[in-house]
Amino acid sequence: MTQTPQYAVQSLQDLQSTPINAPSATHPEILADVASINRANEMEVINHYNIRRVVDIYASVQGRDLGAVGRDVTRIVDSNRGSLPKGSFVTIRGQLQTMRTSYSVCWVDSLFHRPGLSADRSEFSVLA
Repeated sequence: MTQTPQYAVQSLQDLQSTPINAPSATHPEILADVASINRANEMEVINHYNIRRVVDIYASVQGRDLGAVGRDVTRIVDSNRGSLPKGSFVTIRGQLQTMRTSYSVCWVDSLFHRPGLSADRSEFSVLA
């Protein structure tokens, strides 16, 4: 294993000149002899969600309620779905998703807990 101190690498040429030492090597080599090195622009941080690579965009709400901001964000995301590269998709997660899920559960719960209706696990029946 070879390591060059960060202060000693000021250019791509410095990195390519990093000596490579191996116990079985008969003569010393440099990194440029065994690897291709080039500059590229890449994401600084790569996150994963359920094993899929994701780009997280964080936002905060100030001066407006979460529901109103969520509707605006959803409208913007939906209007741009067609311009995503093939195989890419956008999912809105976080507090907005939690809020929507909890309201959906409350709505369904209130629907089935009215007088005359009963919900029993996976079976729904009307009481006479």
